[in-house]
Amino acid sequence: MKECILKINAAPVTIERIGLEKIKSEFIPNLIEKAFEKPSRDSRYVFRDSVSDLYYDPEYRSLVEETGRFRTMYNDVLKHYNKYGDFSYTKEFLSTIDDLKRMRRRLERKYRFIEHAYHISNESARNRLGLELLGRIGTGVDHLMKMSKLELFIETRLENSNHNNGLTVFSYLGDERLSLLAASPSRLQEYARTIESKLNYAQLYGRRRVESVHVNPVFTNVVLEKRGLSRSDLNIDIDYPNGDPGAECETMMLGILKNTGSRNATIALSGAKLDSVEESIQPLARKGYLRDVFSKGKSVIDYENSSYAECEE
Repeated sequence: MKECILKINAAPVTIERIGLEKIKSEFIPNLIEKAFEKPSRDSRYVFRDSVSDLYYDPEYRSLVEETGRFRTMYNDVLKHYNKYGDFSYTKEFLSTIDDLKRMRRRLERKYRFIEHAYHISNESARNRLGLELLGRIGTGVDHLMKMSKLELFIETRLENSNHNNGLTVFSYLGDERLSLLAASPSRLQEYARTIESKLNYAQLYGRRRVESVHVNPVFTNVVLEKRGLSRSDLNIDIDYPNGDPGAECETMMLGILKNTGSRNATIALSGAKLDSVEESIQPLARKGYLRDVFSKGKSVIDYENSSYAECEE
């Protein structure tokens, strides 16, 4: 296993209120202590596979159960349409889908890795769903598709999560960096989002919610998925540079983030050459300020073939 590096980026308002040195020496260590289990006296913390946490979360179990009930309601509308050529939504139907969306979005905020589930193909989701979906009867379709992808994602991951008893181990190195023992470096982005979620749901002082942080992998070389994409419309999501990004990272966008105190920013590119984009984002990726690169709502970072900074200690 490799010990890869993750970078913790605090929000500008947190840096201004606390100061960067205290963030490194007090805020982040205290936050980690609150959010994670430390089973021994050494410097390592552990967390279980986040998919297992989600699977056994009562909110998720309730969402799955209520979504099953909604599927029956949707199917009843569909049967009526196929028989009579028209349809209408009952108040119960509409209120149920509104409740389900709220429940799902709450889980999406709690488990940030859920966004990876939505990259599963629509065809796979439809096959698993086993339900006829019509564009005309569109209310609820998006939720049903997302839930099908999420359940498929969880099933696949649980089948393959026997390594290390589902435990992931990391240490705080100081200077806003974590060293994470990664069984699969290609899953480093998922690990980063899991740690990020847990830190942001921790409470440092009583019931007071902590100010948000972002956690990103630190790359030595980030690779973009280029198959079939010689040119593309891309969105590059970058974090506020809360440390000294160095001369190579002092771009116009980073300057705007610094001057305006923005949390993070997205650079929208049209007709971009992927080779040039890949070269341009390397300094950001090496400093831990690159959140992701998207094309048509999907990440185009090739995590399997990218390489990551490793702990030298």
